[in-house]
Amino acid sequence: MANARIRTESTNSKFEDIETELNNLKARSVPLFVMEAAVKEQKKDKDGLFKENADLREKNLNYALITSDLNSRVKDLEPLQCAE
Repeated sequence: MANARIRTESTNSKFEDIETELNNLKARSVPLFVMEAAVKEQKKDKDGLFKENADLREKNLNYALITSDLNSRVKDLEPLQCAE
């Protein structure tokens, strides 16, 4: 009878140890999950910023070409204005 009680207490102690260890693992895994989600969100933001940057570069190039074209037209019109 005493042996059965000792085995039961030992088994209960082992289960409590396993439960404590499991809870410790869960506590550590939650921050990892949160960190993974944050990293995914940052990668998504980074990709969006790269796309936005590429779009802005293209717009900037278009504006530079338009400005150059307008400057050329102004120079072409200057002799005509002086002749009048």
